[in-house]
Amino acid sequence: MVWIILSLFMLENTLLAVKYRAKIIKLFRYLSLRIDNDRNERIQIEDEDNAWYSTAPTLILHGGGYNGHRYNNSKEGIDAGIKKYSVIEIDVGITSDNVLVLTHRFEPDDEIIFDSKPTLDEFMKNGALEGETPLSLKQFVNFYNENDSVYFLVDCAHGIEMKVASELVKICDEKFLDRLIFQVHGIELLKKISNMKRFKNIHYNGTLNEISQMLHVLRENNIHTCSVMDREIAPENPALICVKESGIHIFSYVVN
Repeated sequence: MVWIILSLFMLENTLLAVKYRAKIIKLFRYLSLRIDNDRNERIQIEDEDNAWYSTAPTLILHGGGYNGHRYNNSKEGIDAGIKKYSVIEIDVGITSDNVLVLTHRFEPDDEIIFDSKPTLDEFMKNGALEGETPLSLKQFVNFYNENDSVYFLVDCAHGIEMKVASELVKICDEKFLDRLIFQVHGIELLKKISNMKRFKNIHYNGTLNEISQMLHVLRENNIHTCSVMDREIAPENPALICVKESGIHIFSYVVN
């Protein structure tokens, strides 16, 4: 109904309509979204045009790698990825002597190089492919603290999420902390990270149906982005439409 009225109005082609055309279209779009949201009990972010995540890229580089040519989460892999992507995922694990490092189960390119969880010294010697540089979490922050061209999505091994979040708050300045997107799985962890009041960007990883059914909970806990499985991304998927219209941006991984 709103768009029918708008069409009739614009057909009159009055000087007033020409002068204020952009503002009128924006107003009617807003009213249309509000009516749709009220009908479907959805939520709408009113300032989404000005939010960084409304223009965030759909594709996010998986595991700090670069199309299979670099070791996941090595410095060289991240450096190469920065040249092509605006959001790069890093994986954080923990060594046997309790130091946080960038790794995905201590496996480079599916080749397991540690029979058991390594010490920090063992990881720094053998935690990357030949000619590439493994990184501790502190080294990662030191290398990229001044970089303002990308966002980093932080994915933690299960069980160390709070330790990683607390460490990042200690070693990152506010500017870099705002460029980190902290990924969570599950409502309880989401609430704990959100209660820290330090992470501006929290990211939820789950199934599309799960996400679409808990939109209000996600927004109440500072969720701006989410990632779903590739097979769930289809233009006519009702759950996908519901999530997108709520203002939550959907990431899709580029798997190296």
